[in-house]
Formats: sequence, structure tokens, C-alpha cells
Amino acid sequence: LVRWNGAIAHAQHDRRLRSHVPEMAEIGRDLQALRDWCARTHKPSLRRALIDEANKVMRRMQRFAAVTPVRLPDLVLH
Repeated sequence: LVRWNGAIAHAQHDRRLRSHVPEMAEIGRDLQALRDWCARTHKPSLRRALIDEANKVMRRMQRFAAVTPVRLPDLVLH
């Protein structure tokens, strides 16, 4: 999600990619919402369903990045 937000920041400054920012932001919000719900629930069946949905959103991100020339920055862990 950090890399995705970095790609959104880059796209906001690139006039060729600026039109994709709303869709990119929506995908990021969807994943963040799923992460928030997953952190709040203690029901295993709901958690599994949320993780399945999150995997679908991440695949959407990968497909989007493959067809749109977004630059995903490297993730630096400290």
C-alpha cells in the first residue's frame, strides 16, 4: 500500500497519468478499508473473507500497474 500511494503521488505530477489518479486512489482506499476491517475482527470466517477480498484488490492493482505505466517505487524498510 505504501508503494501504491507512492505511485499515486508520482501520477499526480505526471500529466499523462493524472487522469488515472482517481481510480488508483479508489483501489488504495478499498485495500486500506479491508485492512482496517481485518484488524478489527476476531471472527475467523470473516477474516478469511476479508483476506480473499484483499487479494482480489491487490490483483487489481497488479493488473492496473501492468497496463498503465505507473511507477511503483521501491519499498525501503528501516
